[in-house]
Amino acid sequence: MDELDETAHRFHVYNITKIKPEAVQVSQLILDALNHLIEIIRLMPNMRSTDQMMKHIIEVNRLENLGDKIYREELTRLFRDESDAVEVIRWNGIYSRLEQALDACEHVANVIEGVVLKHA
Repeated sequence: MDELDETAHRFHVYNITKIKPEAVQVSQLILDALNHLIEIIRLMPNMRSTDQMMKHIIEVNRLENLGDKIYREELTRLFRDESDAVEVIRWNGIYSRLEQALDACEHVANVIEGVVLKHA
């Protein structure tokens, strides 16, 4: 949540008036990962649902990998094609925070995976 809060704060501080489609894509990946985490947590009281939990954990990892790919591609494009240094600073900061938010989702999934495997 802190990463999302910081990302939103940067949109305000950087005076972003137009959101790039790739930022929307990564934001959707974060939302999807959070929905999978919610499902995992709902299944946790019944540790007999480990197969379902693992499917959600794997999906969070897949989403994070997809987010990494978008992040790397956008940074490459940003530093290659953007001539306005202020825009590079703005979007580098925003993409970095979005990527960190997605990493945090993966970290939570990995911690839960450890618990699931311990109780399997």
